[in-house]
Amino acid sequence: MLEITDQEVRRIARLARLHLQESEVGDLRLQLGRILEVFSVLQAADLPAAPPPLPDPAAGGEQRADTPIPSLPREEALSEAPDAADGHVRIPRVLG
Repeated sequence: MLEITDQEVRRIARLARLHLQESEVGDLRLQLGRILEVFSVLQAADLPAAPPPLPDPAAGGEQRADTPIPSLPREEALSEAPDAADGHVRIPRVLG
């Protein structure tokens, strides 16, 4: 198992804004060590390169035609909104 220190666990917890009890540091150290071990096995695996998910237009790949279609009528779209007024969807204020 890969070793991780208590100091590293505390630093990671602080970055993640976790408030650990001293008794939790040892358990988390073991769990993180196991996670790192799994990632090291995955990194060492000799896997073939996967093809790109979409054709690369820069490499001459084909793309589908961009065919415009009519939009959903405004009234129908707003009928599905939980709160609409004056032709717009209303949302709760995010920033004060």
